[in-house]
Amino acid sequence: MEYPWDQKEFNKSHRFFGALKAGRLEAPRCKKCGEVQWPPRSVCSKCLSDDLEWVELPKEGTLESFHVSHVTALSGEKVPFPVGVIRLANGVRMLARIKVSDIRDLKAGLGMQRINAGLRKGQVTWTYSPSTHKKASKA
Repeated sequence: MEYPWDQKEFNKSHRFFGALKAGRLEAPRCKKCGEVQWPPRSVCSKCLSDDLEWVELPKEGTLESFHVSHVTALSGEKVPFPVGVIRLANGVRMLARIKVSDIRDLKAGLGMQRINAGLRKGQVTWTYSPSTHKKASKA
Protein backbone atom coordinates (compact mmCIF):
# COMPACT_ATOMS: atom_id res chain seq x y z
CA MET A 1 0.00 0.00 0.00
CA GLU A 2 1.40 3.38 -1.02
CA TYR A 3 1.56 6.10 1.58
CA PRO A 4 0.37 9.16 -0.43
CA TRP A 5 2.36 11.70 1.57
CA ASP A 6 5.62 10.27 0.21
CA GLN A 7 4.71 11.40 -3.31
CA LYS A 8 6.16 14.71 -4.50
CA GLU A 9 2.94 15.89 -6.10
CA PHE A 10 1.04 15.65 -2.79
CA ASN A 11 3.54 16.90 -0.22
CA LYS A 12 6.60 19.19 -0.10
CA SER A 13 7.94 17.06 2.75
CA HIS A 14 7.67 13.86 0.72
CA ARG A 15 11.35 13.07 1.29
CA PHE A 16 10.66 12.53 5.01
CA PHE A 17 8.46 9.53 4.19
CA GLY A 18 10.88 8.16 1.61
CA ALA A 19 13.68 8.29 4.19
CA LEU A 20 11.48 6.50 6.74
CA LYS A 21 10.82 3.73 4.21
CA ALA A 22 14.61 3.32 4.02
CA GLY A 23 14.92 3.29 7.83
CA ARG A 24 16.32 6.84 8.16
CA LEU A 25 14.99 9.84 10.07
CA GLU A 26 15.54 13.07 8.10
CA ALA A 27 14.46 16.70 8.41
CA PRO A 28 15.04 19.89 6.43
CA ARG A 29 17.76 22.29 7.58
CA CYS A 30 17.66 25.95 6.55
CA LYS A 31 20.61 26.90 4.34
CA LYS A 32 20.27 30.53 5.45
CA CYS A 33 20.24 30.25 9.27
CA GLY A 34 21.02 26.56 9.90
CA GLU A 35 17.84 25.82 11.90
CA VAL A 36 16.69 22.20 11.61
CA GLN A 37 12.96 22.05 10.93
CA TRP A 38 11.29 19.57 13.25
CA PRO A 39 8.69 18.46 12.53
CA PRO A 40 9.56 18.71 8.82
CA ARG A 41 8.17 21.72 7.00
CA SER A 42 8.82 23.54 3.75
CA VAL A 43 9.60 26.99 5.22
CA CYS A 44 12.07 27.79 8.01
CA SER A 45 10.27 28.54 11.26
CA LYS A 46 13.09 30.88 12.35
CA CYS A 47 13.84 33.07 9.31
CA LEU A 48 11.03 32.09 6.88
CA SER A 49 13.45 31.07 4.13
CA ASP A 50 12.38 28.29 1.79
CA ASP A 51 15.98 27.42 0.89
CA LEU A 52 16.20 24.11 2.76
CA GLU A 53 18.31 20.97 2.49
CA TRP A 54 17.53 17.53 3.89
CA VAL A 55 19.82 16.08 6.57
CA GLU A 56 19.74 12.87 8.56
CA LEU A 57 18.97 13.48 12.22
CA PRO A 58 21.50 12.27 14.81
CA LYS A 59 20.82 8.86 16.33
CA GLU A 60 22.08 9.99 19.76
CA GLY A 61 20.24 12.14 22.25
CA THR A 62 19.33 12.69 25.87
CA LEU A 63 16.08 11.78 27.62
CA GLU A 64 14.50 14.99 28.98
CA SER A 65 11.27 13.52 30.35
CA PHE A 66 8.99 10.53 29.85
CA HIS A 67 5.64 9.06 30.73
CA VAL A 68 4.07 5.63 30.49
CA SER A 69 1.38 5.32 27.82
CA HIS A 70 -1.52 2.96 28.38
CA VAL A 71 -2.97 3.50 24.89
CA THR A 72 -1.50 2.93 21.47
CA ALA A 73 -2.13 4.06 17.92
CA LEU A 74 -0.41 1.02 16.41
CA SER A 75 -2.31 -2.22 16.01
CA GLY A 76 -0.75 -5.05 17.97
CA GLU A 77 1.47 -2.86 20.12
CA LYS A 78 1.70 -3.98 23.75
CA VAL A 79 0.77 -1.50 26.47
CA PRO A 80 1.92 0.03 28.68
CA PHE A 81 5.10 1.42 27.12
CA PRO A 82 7.22 4.52 27.77
CA VAL A 83 7.19 7.59 25.53
CA GLY A 84 9.74 10.32 26.06
CA VAL A 85 11.01 13.70 24.97
CA ILE A 86 14.44 13.16 23.45
CA ARG A 87 16.82 16.06 22.83
CA LEU A 88 18.99 15.03 19.91
CA ALA A 89 22.68 15.83 19.74
CA ASN A 90 21.88 18.70 17.32
CA GLY A 91 19.33 20.30 19.71
CA VAL A 92 16.13 19.02 18.07
CA ARG A 93 13.53 17.81 20.60
CA MET A 94 11.12 15.04 19.64
CA LEU A 95 8.67 12.59 21.13
CA ALA A 96 9.67 8.96 20.74
CA ARG A 97 8.72 5.50 21.82
CA ILE A 98 11.25 4.04 24.23
CA LYS A 99 12.31 0.41 24.45
CA VAL A 100 13.70 -0.51 27.85
CA SER A 101 13.73 -3.73 29.84
CA ASP A 102 12.68 -1.99 33.07
CA ILE A 103 10.86 1.37 33.08
CA ARG A 104 12.38 2.07 36.50
CA ASP A 105 15.76 2.44 34.75
CA LEU A 106 14.59 5.58 32.94
CA LYS A 107 15.53 9.01 34.28
CA ALA A 108 16.04 12.50 32.88
CA GLY A 109 19.54 13.00 31.52
CA LEU A 110 19.93 9.39 30.36
CA GLY A 111 21.76 8.98 27.04
CA MET A 112 19.52 7.54 24.31
CA GLN A 113 20.17 5.86 20.97
CA ARG A 114 17.68 5.51 18.10
CA ILE A 115 17.26 1.82 17.34
CA ASN A 116 14.80 2.10 14.44
CA ALA A 117 12.79 4.45 12.25
CA GLY A 118 10.24 3.56 9.63
CA LEU A 119 6.68 3.31 8.44
CA ARG A 120 4.55 0.66 10.11
CA LYS A 121 1.17 0.05 8.50
CA GLY A 122 1.24 3.58 7.08
CA GLN A 123 2.16 5.23 10.40
CA VAL A 124 5.47 6.90 11.15
CA THR A 125 7.42 5.39 14.02
CA TRP A 126 10.84 5.60 15.64
CA THR A 127 12.13 4.07 18.84
CA TYR A 128 14.96 4.96 21.21
CA SER A 129 16.69 2.87 23.83
CA PRO A 130 19.12 3.80 26.61
CA SER A 131 22.66 3.96 25.29
CA THR A 132 25.87 2.99 27.00
CA HIS A 133 26.91 6.59 27.67
CA LYS A 134 25.40 8.76 30.44
CA LYS A 135 24.61 11.91 28.46
CA ALA A 136 24.63 12.73 24.80
CA SER A 137 27.06 15.38 23.63
CA LYS A 138 25.61 18.74 22.63
CA ALA A 139 26.31 19.93 19.11
